[in-house]
Amino acid sequence: RLVNIEPNPNENDAKGKEPCSVMRSYIVWRRSSMMLSLPIFLYSTIAGFVEINQFRIDKEEGIYKYYTKMGEFAVILPSLAEAVFFISVICSLVKWHQWQITSRVLNTGWLVSILIPFVPALIPLS
Repeated sequence: RLVNIEPNPNENDAKGKEPCSVMRSYIVWRRSSMMLSLPIFLYSTIAGFVEINQFRIDKEEGIYKYYTKMGEFAVILPSLAEAVFFISVICSLVKWHQWQITSRVLNTGWLVSILIPFVPALIPLS
């Protein structure tokens, strides 16, 4: 599948490699980087779900009794954003050879995981 990648005519390597091999090297490097960072993303996702569970326990004890339903959702949302990024990395690892699709998936996952934590600051919690 990587053989079918057509490089841009402007993509040249200073070392004299053909552009296809440079693109393949980049894709393989990106895949290995995602595989190395996967345990960190997994830990972050598990920690997010633990935080959601702790929020549920605190809510039963009455700590968040003045929060509206939208406020409760806004508190949980940043933890879910970590899970979205983890899922986008997993999807990109499964389809790692389709670099255009995986680039969009990773960029979307990154954007969601960066912007969603700002939502609680914009929504009234109580």
